[in-house]
Amino acid sequence: MRSIISQSVVLPAPAERLFAMYIDPANHAAITGAPVAISAEPGAPFQAFNGALTGAILQIIPRRLVIQSWRSTNATIIAPAAPALLGQPVTISVSVADTNLSTARIVWEANGKEPAFGGQNYTFSSTRSGSYWVEAEVQWPDGRRAFAMGSVSVGTSAPPQLTDLQRVSGGGFSFTLAGTPLVTYIIQVSTDLTAWNPIVTNTLPANGEITVSDPQAVSFAQRYYRAVQAP
Repeated sequence: MRSIISQSVVLPAPAERLFAMYIDPANHAAITGAPVAISAEPGAPFQAFNGALTGAILQIIPRRLVIQSWRSTNATIIAPAAPALLGQPVTISVSVADTNLSTARIVWEANGKEPAFGGQNYTFSSTRSGSYWVEAEVQWPDGRRAFAMGSVSVGTSAPPQLTDLQRVSGGGFSFTLAGTPLVTYIIQVSTDLTAWNPIVTNTLPANGEITVSDPQAVSFAQRYYRAVQAP
């Protein structure tokens, strides 16, 4: 997990001129296109991009150096509340206070995974049980950034999942059962969520997924499904 971000940019202008432009609120706002609150006094508050960036002036060397603390737009990682199944794809998302992400670039990184560009949602495959840290960095063209960190738990005892639900030809019903590889699950059905009856038992293959079909679904106005691990 990254803890230090270092970036260096060389600007073709004298240090004195850059210092004067940066520390003057009007000139600073003309560069960024949004109101800025800044002064050359150590301890003075700093605010830019309509409050999306806040901080304080920590140190000033006139005409040569400005050191600031920065805090960017709030961002939060939204991860599954329950542990994810080992070997199955895990999807998480990032929520940002500034919802205008049409021009933003989002970089994702997870424990043991290479950084990747993506959207608000990020999917990765788990290869071991335990906790995975996840980071997202949102970058806007105007220089604003938002960071979020979170974690996802992965294990073999996570509940099975029923996905890709769809009607099939003839009025039947099918879905994908995802669970722990080589574990046996019983698919049960109910019409009232009280009485449950088994319709099929499957042992999942090595990839942890199998398609289940219920041709009898056509005979019911409503039918609920669940998967339980066989004893």
